[in-house]
Order: sequence, then structure tokens, then C-alpha cells
Amino acid sequence: MAYMLIIDNENKKIEIHSDMCDVVFDKKEELFLDPNWEFIPFHYYSEIEEYLNNTEDFEVVECEICKPVENKESLDEDYDDIYEEFDEDEDYDDTRCDII
Repeated sequence: MAYMLIIDNENKKIEIHSDMCDVVFDKKEELFLDPNWEFIPFHYYSEIEEYLNNTEDFEVVECEICKPVENKESLDEDYDDIYEEFDEDEDYDDTRCDII
């Protein structure tokens, strides 16, 4: 994934972050068990736009640290590059570990 939405349901606020943003890691640690908070991953910025079009009454804020809206082309390309490395025609054996 390339993006993470952090949703504060209690205060009706949505924060847009890169999935590798330090703010995401800090908030996940701090708020993981709080039922008022949600963390939703997205692969492409267009998916976020679609999600936000269906979400009303929430304030939407872009992270000032990772600037995902400003960097959306780069983040989308990075996500594509990662998955281009995998050969889709390769047969996968679920009994072996491909990490090594």
C-alpha cells in the first residue's frame, strides 16, 4: 500500500498519510485499541478520492510531514514499481518460503 487514512470518528476528522509516515507508526502504537480510531490502507490516491467522495461530515487533513497529496504521483509510481517486480505468470508454491 502507499497511503493510510487515519480516521478519528469521535472528532469527525480524516488524516491522509503515506503508509511509511512516522505519524502513522506513532498513532498506531498509541491508538490501536481505541474504538474511535480507524486505520484504512489504500494503494492509489484515486482510491482515496473515491472513498472521500462517499464520506460526508468529516474534516479532511493532509499530513504536513509526508505531504501525500503533493507526492501522490511519486507514491503511486512507487507502489506500481514494487509490484512490477513480481512475475504474475510464476507458479507459486504455498508450502515454500520465498523470503530467502
